[in-house]
Amino acid sequence: CIYQELGATSNFEITPHVDFYIPHNWANNDDNLNYLLMKLFSRQLVLRHPSSSIKNPNEIKLPLESMKIGWNRLFLKRDGDTLQIIRLRSFKLLQSFRLSISLIKLIKRNPLFVSGLHSLVECHKDLNTRYYKIPAGKSVKIPYVMFKQVDRFDAYSETSPFSFEITLSGKRRKICMEEIRDQPNVYSVPRECRHWPINNFSQDTVYNIYMYPAAYDKQDILKYNDFTFTDFELHNIGNSDFYIRTFIKPESNAPISLLEGGCGINSKKDIFNRIAGGVTAKSKDWPWMVAFVKNSDGVIESHVCGGVLITQRLVLTSASCFYVKIHESYNPEVNNEYDIALIKLNSSAGESFPPVCLTPSGANWDDQFGYVTGWGKISFGGPDSNQLREALVQVWKKSECDVAYPNEITDNMICAGGREDKGSCEGDTGGPLVAQILPETRWYVVGIDSWGLGCGFDNSPTVYTKVDSYLEWIKLNYNM
Repeated sequence: CIYQELGATSNFEITPHVDFYIPHNWANNDDNLNYLLMKLFSRQLVLRHPSSSIKNPNEIKLPLESMKIGWNRLFLKRDGDTLQIIRLRSFKLLQSFRLSISLIKLIKRNPLFVSGLHSLVECHKDLNTRYYKIPAGKSVKIPYVMFKQVDRFDAYSETSPFSFEITLSGKRRKICMEEIRDQPNVYSVPRECRHWPINNFSQDTVYNIYMYPAAYDKQDILKYNDFTFTDFELHNIGNSDFYIRTFIKPESNAPISLLEGGCGINSKKDIFNRIAGGVTAKSKDWPWMVAFVKNSDGVIESHVCGGVLITQRLVLTSASCFYVKIHESYNPEVNNEYDIALIKLNSSAGESFPPVCLTPSGANWDDQFGYVTGWGKISFGGPDSNQLREALVQVWKKSECDVAYPNEITDNMICAGGREDKGSCEGDTGGPLVAQILPETRWYVVGIDSWGLGCGFDNSPTVYTKVDSYLEWIKLNYNM
């Protein structure tokens, strides 16, 4: 949507506001797909994903990490012969570039041209509302954000009766009449319609259709704080067009990092579904797990270390396992700081192996439960496991870990396990400690197995490299 509004200075007459939507399931599996591309023409703007087949010369790169999942709003401001692209609300300058002489002359001749972009005024003036036309006989997929536990869209036609059906989570669902006192024309889309289904609607009536996150399969939504990101598809099964109206809630704060190939999605329902002291895991529960093994003529001799996919081609692991892209400050002869490394695969792991999500910066994991996984020894001095194992462990407070390991724990480390004979063991080094931010269902890598005493011994936790201390280092080396 491009909006026309009065400019804030005398340098330009119109400020184009550009609204665009980044879907929750927009896969970003390639290490290089970390930006959007924008091309300005005299009367149009093209905003696209780098993998799109339609390419234009002289495109402007907008860093994807500055965006959010859901609705984003940018505005374009002319400052002399420079165009600035600014993120609304935060007023962060994303990009600026010099205008060509020909465009500057064009702007001077026609004040409706701003920095080479004609403000089309094709969107409704209410900036917090979106309108969609659903043509007769067609299907339209609608990006949707629910705020809190329930949300709604409105359906209407001013000219003729209309009929439609809706698809959620790949299944056709029925629209059901709600019996709400003093509120006619109120409907909902539950998982199962127990009474009063409807798909025929009258003209000149606004129908309120309520949506609930519980109506979707878990893998088809993304929950973050009070927001639920999803989509639905409307099927116009009648002979006339109709329209729907959706409502824009407060701007999303869901980080773009959640997009990385649908990170952190597995088949494990939650953290309490119930390595040393652990149990055999299902491989589909932890699809991001990586094993580094020593082999001879194609035969595995021993397990060396663990790792975890953070993109389709990048593995996060321990610097003590390898001498590849380790942290520049890692020096095991001094201490266990900076025990982190990245390994780039020759090819993509593929869609069957989604990466884990990187932990949000500043998250507090004290006393939270998480899972450690690996193929290390089952017990102290025991054999390696030939199957992936998992153990549910609790994160320690730093003050507690300081007691267990005096003068050895830094702010870049996190402790877990060492209670109820549960924890990681030899061979699990480099593997992840993962946890959820409830009520989300995604999994985040909190720590990388670094060092410890024994294998799950009481009061001897495993010490993990704290991932959020190294987020900037990881991002700097994404394209290594």
